[in-house]
Amino acid sequence: MTELRKFPKPATSLNELYELVGAEPAMLVKVYRGPRAGERCAAEAEILGLWRNEGFGVPAVSQQTVESISDPHLVISLLPGRSLQHVLRDPALPPERRLKQLRHVLDDLLRRHERAMQCNDVRLVHRDASTANVMLTDTAVATLDFETFPGETSVADACAVELGKVLRWAMRDLGASHIPAVAGLAVQVYAGRRDLLERLVTRTLDRPMQFWHRWRDRRRKRKDAGELTKYDVADAIVKCLRPSRA
Repeated sequence: MTELRKFPKPATSLNELYELVGAEPAMLVKVYRGPRAGERCAAEAEILGLWRNEGFGVPAVSQQTVESISDPHLVISLLPGRSLQHVLRDPALPPERRLKQLRHVLDDLLRRHERAMQCNDVRLVHRDASTANVMLTDTAVATLDFETFPGETSVADACAVELGKVLRWAMRDLGASHIPAVAGLAVQVYAGRRDLLERLVTRTLDRPMQFWHRWRDRRRKRKDAGELTKYDVADAIVKCLRPSRA
């Protein structure tokens, strides 16, 4: 029987993750639990294959299975390195080095967004984007955790939403004092795709009932002084794009 070593399970996760002990190269087993486990497993395998064929960094999927596991599962490569979240939160790294790593990730994100727009394929957009789902290896940027496709939406909207999520997480990880630097970095990287930046902004600032949305935003911040919201991202982008109007 293959020996498995279980990783701690996040409180919000339906899935379980194991290390396949003794495998060369190092491999993980992702086991899918809960509703639509088989569909989620198949969706992740499909997206991993698509992204890998397009040249984007993701774990490799092995054809092998683990006989002792009856639930749907994938055997995938273990990526060396640290998550972007760990890097951005690392107090031992000077801010300029952390921002340099973020720039590297945003460059890779732009390349993927341009490819998604070119082939009109929303599957090249990550639905659950966060800095925790981005790995920085020695040679590349890699993305983790795919189970569902983005919903019925345009590719441009999906790209804008993903960019907004990554920026929001990065601002949280680095702290509020770095909001202008993160926004400025995004505007530099996406200078040739200003349409996506504008779409990111309008999805937040042009929604109906702005008074109500702003009120909810202020209430959330009163409850949690460290909370960063969609408005923090959108307002910071506007200051960079249209400084005379900010």
